[in-house]
Amino acid sequence: MLNNNDVGKQAEADWDCPLLHRKKLHMEAFTPITYNLELLGTLEKLIAPPYDVVTPREREMYASLHPFNIVHILLPKGFDEKSDEDAYRRAGATVRKWFEENILVESPPPSVFPYKQSFKDSDGREVEQIGIIVTLQLRHYETRVVRPHEMTTYSPKLDRLMLLRATRLEMSQVYALFVDDSGIADELIKGAIKERKEWLSVTDSDGVTHSLWRVNDEEWLSELYSTLENSWVLIADGHHRYETSIDFLKELSDEDLNDTHPACYIGAALANIHGRLTILPTHRLLHFRSEKERENFEASFTRLLKLHGSVEEINLTEAFRSIREGFDGDTVNFVMVCPNRILLLKVKANELSEMCSNDVGNRRELLRNGVNTVALHELLLPMVLKECGISSEPCLSYTQDAKAAVEAVRNDSCTVSILLSPLTTAQLRLAAELGERLPPKSTYF
Repeated sequence: MLNNNDVGKQAEADWDCPLLHRKKLHMEAFTPITYNLELLGTLEKLIAPPYDVVTPREREMYASLHPFNIVHILLPKGFDEKSDEDAYRRAGATVRKWFEENILVESPPPSVFPYKQSFKDSDGREVEQIGIIVTLQLRHYETRVVRPHEMTTYSPKLDRLMLLRATRLEMSQVYALFVDDSGIADELIKGAIKERKEWLSVTDSDGVTHSLWRVNDEEWLSELYSTLENSWVLIADGHHRYETSIDFLKELSDEDLNDTHPACYIGAALANIHGRLTILPTHRLLHFRSEKERENFEASFTRLLKLHGSVEEINLTEAFRSIREGFDGDTVNFVMVCPNRILLLKVKANELSEMCSNDVGNRRELLRNGVNTVALHELLLPMVLKECGISSEPCLSYTQDAKAAVEAVRNDSCTVSILLSPLTTAQLRLAAELGERLPPKSTYF
């Protein structure tokens, strides 16, 4: 077992699997591991969201729903505990026990799974999004076959790597967008959904219904693979899990590896980048050391935006309305929630690109195209913190819930929330094509 401090060094030194360098996208059908519903009944009390959006309170709630809820192995330790390898070993032992007791079972034959999400949007309109769940053969980002759009951080990758070592079980898919201008892949998926009987369906705690169909027809699979083999995919959600899978594969150099080894693949839910996608923002909470520090930040941020854009005091309803839509091609909006007021801050994208230094390369193009997280973290926040003399950055936390971001400010006079608008698929594709990665938590799907 590596010491925590050795993981980064080990990733560079480990054997590099040749298939990681291949220049074509490769996907396959797979035999899923599922809950044994003959023993457990329905799925509703067994599922949970991806690990990185589950709050400590939610983790306890999901754990209390059922002794076999996925969080017992997905998040095997409390958020407030120090890193404890025993928690990962405990998760591994739990996984093995669940297999021995037929709680988890393999469900042959190898298949791919057309996938539909159904939900109501913020206006109450019915929304359906389709995709397909496959296994992707891993590729280095340098091949441009699989492309990231967000930066990753050390701690989550270490956490997921230690869990993967202990359990050898992949518990959730990455979410990625494929590029298929022909529309053939979508037609295949829609046809499979229309012609086949639904295999599984479950509604989660957010009211989203997840439905799966099953396809193992060789001719159908061959057409899907050939349609997408010259395409590339953009990771929308799951960068840490994807990179962890590569790190884990590199650790297996002493095993008898070939192209069919499970560690060479990662489960992926794929959707067309041109399709209807719901991209949500992740809002920022800045926690300052004192009220005075927070007041200085608020005043400095306001001055900067008045100089380069506009500042308007608004109410809560207007705040939520102003962040609902993505970049309009002209103006970038930020909403700053302070203890005693809410401000709408507007700045032209071209103005942002002019504010940055000359040595930023393609980051300027991202600013020119209104990528708000780049503007906030790489331009505005550094300028404001320097101006108001804050030597160390405030503690930063995240939430996808705008109401929770507002409530956090009401409960702590040293906190400011920055509410963001969602990024667009065009902005994500631009970042991928430029080979640029956005700050962490730029999107939420």
